[in-house]
Amino acid sequence: IGVALRSSSPELRIAGRDLLTDPGQIVGAYKAAIGSGTLVEKQHMIARLATLDGEAAAAELRRLLGSLRDGEAAPELALDIYLAASNHKATAVEAMTFAETLPADRGGVLGLALHGGEAGRGERIFETSAAGQCARCHRVGGEATAAEVGPDLAGVGKRRDRGYLLRSLLDPSADIDPAQLPPGAPTEVSSMPPMLGLLNAKEIRDLVAYLASLE
Repeated sequence: IGVALRSSSPELRIAGRDLLTDPGQIVGAYKAAIGSGTLVEKQHMIARLATLDGEAAAAELRRLLGSLRDGEAAPELALDIYLAASNHKATAVEAMTFAETLPADRGGVLGLALHGGEAGRGERIFETSAAGQCARCHRVGGEATAAEVGPDLAGVGKRRDRGYLLRSLLDPSADIDPAQLPPGAPTEVSSMPPMLGLLNAKEIRDLVAYLASLE
């Protein structure tokens, strides 16, 4: 564990922290990750706080939720903070109250998924998710297929901002651009199902990151 925690590899440091069992050590590892870790390490350790009993973890989750409520939290950690707070018995009610303040027309809680995703994971979701089935109807450049009914997504990250990309995943019929559709495709109601319920919040965040990277 000590070797892993001292490693230059974020993946090994995360693996080392996962082997810690003492709550005090875990809180210490959380502080180290927040202080100097990579984004993935910070996200990982915020989620780990939700698994700890005791006042130290609860107090830190309350602090993080307060920073999120006050608009001071880093956008790329917003979803992680909310999910961790909602999964901890000491802060679940506060997290629910916060969620009720988020605008429904911006996705509610999923409005926190605009930043913090990882494009590589998003690409794998796009290509392989049996639930989302993105690649069944869309392509990113290359040759068109007979099954393609959605627009080619090459360059979509340059044409559209993250808010649009998230909205297109949650409510595909909200913005349909006929110019981007293959001939014969429906122009009023999208045949694409909303991704909410098919993918979880972190998967949607990763998919937004991937689409935004397609410039």
